[in-house]
Amino acid sequence: MPMGTRTFRYPKLLATHHFAWRTRCALVALLVIAAPALAQAGNSASSGAAAAGLPPGVITASQPTVEKAGAYQWGSDLGLSTAQRAAINHIRDQARQQRWSLLDAIRDQHARLRDLYGAPTLDQPAVDAALRTLRQLRRQMTRVSKAEHQRIDAILTPRQRNKRNQDLLRDDQQIW
Repeated sequence: MPMGTRTFRYPKLLATHHFAWRTRCALVALLVIAAPALAQAGNSASSGAAAAGLPPGVITASQPTVEKAGAYQWGSDLGLSTAQRAAINHIRDQARQQRWSLLDAIRDQHARLRDLYGAPTLDQPAVDAALRTLRQLRRQMTRVSKAEHQRIDAILTPRQRNKRNQDLLRDDQQIW
Protein backbone atom coordinates (compact mmCIF):
# COMPACT_ATOMS: atom_id res chain seq x y z
CA MET A 1 0.00 0.00 0.00
CA PRO A 2 1.51 3.39 -1.00
CA MET A 3 2.56 5.73 1.75
CA GLY A 4 -0.13 8.08 2.94
CA THR A 5 -3.14 6.09 1.78
CA ARG A 6 -3.78 4.49 5.19
CA THR A 7 -4.76 7.76 6.80
CA PHE A 8 -7.66 8.50 4.45
CA ARG A 9 -11.17 7.08 4.63
CA TYR A 10 -11.77 7.56 0.91
CA PRO A 11 -11.58 4.82 -1.69
CA LYS A 12 -8.06 3.80 -2.58
CA LEU A 13 -8.00 5.71 -5.88
CA LEU A 14 -9.11 8.96 -4.28
CA ALA A 15 -6.68 8.55 -1.42
CA THR A 16 -3.77 7.94 -3.79
CA HIS A 17 -4.85 10.89 -5.94
CA HIS A 18 -5.15 13.11 -2.85
CA PHE A 19 -1.69 12.12 -1.65
CA ALA A 20 -0.23 12.77 -5.10
CA TRP A 21 -2.02 16.11 -5.22
CA ARG A 22 -0.56 17.12 -1.85
CA THR A 23 2.89 16.14 -3.06
CA ARG A 24 2.48 18.17 -6.24
CA CYS A 25 1.31 21.20 -4.27
CA ALA A 26 4.31 20.91 -1.97
CA LEU A 27 6.67 20.73 -4.96
CA VAL A 28 5.04 23.76 -6.59
CA ALA A 29 5.34 25.71 -3.34
CA LEU A 30 9.00 24.74 -3.10
CA LEU A 31 9.62 25.89 -6.67
CA VAL A 32 7.85 29.19 -6.06
CA ILE A 33 10.04 29.80 -3.04
CA ALA A 34 13.23 28.75 -4.85
CA ALA A 35 12.54 30.59 -8.13
CA PRO A 36 13.81 34.03 -6.97
CA ALA A 37 17.03 32.46 -5.69
CA LEU A 38 17.56 30.67 -9.00
CA ALA A 39 16.84 33.87 -10.93
CA GLN A 40 19.35 35.81 -8.81
CA ALA A 41 21.98 33.14 -9.32
CA GLY A 42 21.32 33.29 -13.06
CA ASN A 43 21.74 37.09 -13.16
CA SER A 44 25.16 37.04 -11.50
CA ALA A 45 28.42 37.46 -13.41
CA SER A 46 28.82 33.71 -13.87
CA SER A 47 25.28 32.79 -14.82
CA GLY A 48 23.96 29.39 -15.75
CA ALA A 49 23.27 26.08 -14.09
CA ALA A 50 26.88 25.58 -12.96
CA ALA A 51 26.87 28.91 -11.07
CA ALA A 52 23.69 27.90 -9.26
CA GLY A 53 25.28 24.59 -8.26
CA LEU A 54 22.89 22.61 -10.45
CA PRO A 55 23.87 19.63 -12.58
CA PRO A 56 24.51 20.19 -16.29
CA GLY A 57 21.41 20.25 -18.48
CA VAL A 58 19.20 21.98 -15.91
CA ILE A 59 17.65 25.15 -17.31
CA THR A 60 17.43 28.11 -14.94
CA ALA A 61 15.04 31.03 -15.17
CA SER A 62 17.68 33.29 -16.77
CA GLN A 63 18.66 30.90 -19.56
CA PRO A 64 16.84 31.38 -22.85
CA THR A 65 15.29 28.22 -24.20
CA VAL A 66 14.67 27.28 -27.80
CA GLU A 67 11.36 25.57 -27.11
CA LYS A 68 8.67 26.89 -24.82
CA ALA A 69 6.99 24.66 -22.29
CA GLY A 70 3.43 23.38 -22.30
CA ALA A 71 1.24 23.66 -25.37
CA TYR A 72 4.02 25.24 -27.43
CA GLN A 73 6.38 22.30 -27.04
CA TRP A 74 4.34 19.49 -28.58
CA GLY A 75 5.35 20.48 -32.10
CA SER A 76 8.99 19.70 -31.43
CA ASP A 77 8.13 16.09 -30.59
CA LEU A 78 6.13 15.69 -33.79
CA GLY A 79 8.85 16.87 -36.15
CA LEU A 80 6.75 19.62 -37.73
CA SER A 81 8.08 21.34 -40.81
CA THR A 82 8.40 25.11 -40.92
CA ALA A 83 5.34 25.33 -43.17
CA GLN A 84 3.30 23.17 -40.78
CA ARG A 85 4.34 25.32 -37.81
CA ALA A 86 3.37 28.50 -39.66
CA ALA A 87 0.00 27.07 -40.70
CA ILE A 88 -0.76 25.81 -37.17
CA ASN A 89 0.23 29.15 -35.65
CA HIS A 90 -2.09 30.91 -38.11
CA ILE A 91 -4.96 28.56 -37.22
CA ARG A 92 -4.35 29.08 -33.50
CA ASP A 93 -4.26 32.86 -33.92
CA GLN A 94 -7.57 32.86 -35.79
CA ALA A 95 -9.20 30.61 -33.20
CA ARG A 96 -7.81 32.72 -30.36
CA GLN A 97 -9.31 35.87 -31.88
CA GLN A 98 -12.68 34.14 -32.31
CA ARG A 99 -12.60 32.85 -28.74
CA TRP A 100 -11.75 36.29 -27.36
CA SER A 101 -14.67 37.90 -29.20
CA LEU A 102 -16.97 35.14 -27.94
CA LEU A 103 -15.64 35.63 -24.40
CA ASP A 104 -16.44 39.34 -24.65
CA ALA A 105 -19.98 38.50 -25.72
CA ILE A 106 -20.29 36.00 -22.85
CA ARG A 107 -19.12 38.65 -20.38
CA ASP A 108 -21.71 41.05 -21.80
CA GLN A 109 -24.43 38.43 -21.31
CA HIS A 110 -23.31 37.83 -17.72
CA ALA A 111 -23.51 41.58 -17.07
CA ARG A 112 -26.98 41.64 -18.62
CA LEU A 113 -28.07 38.73 -16.42
CA ARG A 114 -26.64 40.47 -13.36
CA ASP A 115 -28.69 43.56 -14.19
CA LEU A 116 -31.83 41.50 -14.86
CA TYR A 117 -31.51 39.62 -11.58
CA GLY A 118 -30.78 42.87 -9.72
CA ALA A 119 -33.88 44.65 -11.05
CA PRO A 120 -36.73 45.33 -8.61
CA THR A 121 -39.01 42.97 -10.56
CA LEU A 122 -37.77 39.86 -12.31
CA ASP A 123 -38.39 39.85 -16.07
CA GLN A 124 -38.42 36.08 -16.61
CA PRO A 125 -38.73 36.15 -20.43
CA ALA A 126 -35.68 38.46 -20.65
CA VAL A 127 -33.73 36.20 -18.26
CA ASP A 128 -34.65 33.15 -20.34
CA ALA A 129 -33.58 34.91 -23.54
CA ALA A 130 -30.25 35.94 -21.99
CA LEU A 131 -29.63 32.39 -20.77
CA ARG A 132 -30.46 31.02 -24.24
CA THR A 133 -27.99 33.48 -25.78
CA LEU A 134 -25.37 32.47 -23.23
CA ARG A 135 -25.82 28.77 -24.09
CA GLN A 136 -25.51 29.55 -27.80
CA LEU A 137 -22.30 31.51 -27.21
CA ARG A 138 -20.82 28.63 -25.22
CA ARG A 139 -21.73 26.20 -27.99
CA GLN A 140 -20.04 28.50 -30.51
CA MET A 141 -16.94 28.48 -28.31
CA THR A 142 -16.92 24.68 -28.41
CA ARG A 143 -17.40 24.71 -32.19
CA VAL A 144 -14.46 27.10 -32.63
CA SER A 145 -12.18 24.79 -30.63
CA LYS A 146 -13.42 21.71 -32.47
CA ALA A 147 -12.88 23.38 -35.86
CA GLU A 148 -9.40 24.47 -34.75
CA HIS A 149 -8.47 20.90 -33.85
CA GLN A 150 -9.89 19.55 -37.11
CA ARG A 151 -7.95 22.11 -39.17
CA ILE A 152 -4.74 21.27 -37.32
CA ASP A 153 -5.39 17.54 -37.81
CA ALA A 154 -5.71 18.15 -41.56
CA ILE A 155 -2.20 19.64 -41.59
CA LEU A 156 -0.57 16.77 -39.69
CA THR A 157 0.56 13.58 -41.38
CA PRO A 158 -0.95 10.28 -40.15
CA ARG A 159 2.28 9.47 -38.29
CA GLN A 160 2.25 12.87 -36.56
CA ARG A 161 -1.43 12.44 -35.61
CA ASN A 162 -0.72 9.01 -34.09
CA LYS A 163 2.27 10.37 -32.15
CA ARG A 164 0.23 13.32 -30.87
CA ASN A 165 -2.65 11.06 -29.82
CA GLN A 166 -0.27 8.73 -27.97
CA ASP A 167 1.34 11.68 -26.20
CA LEU A 168 -2.06 13.09 -25.20
CA LEU A 169 -3.16 9.71 -23.83
CA ARG A 170 0.09 9.35 -21.90
CA ASP A 171 -0.24 12.86 -20.46
CA ASP A 172 -3.87 12.22 -19.52
CA GLN A 173 -2.94 8.99 -17.74
CA GLN A 174 -0.16 10.75 -15.84
CA ILE A 175 -2.57 13.41 -14.59
CA TRP A 176 -5.04 10.90 -13.19
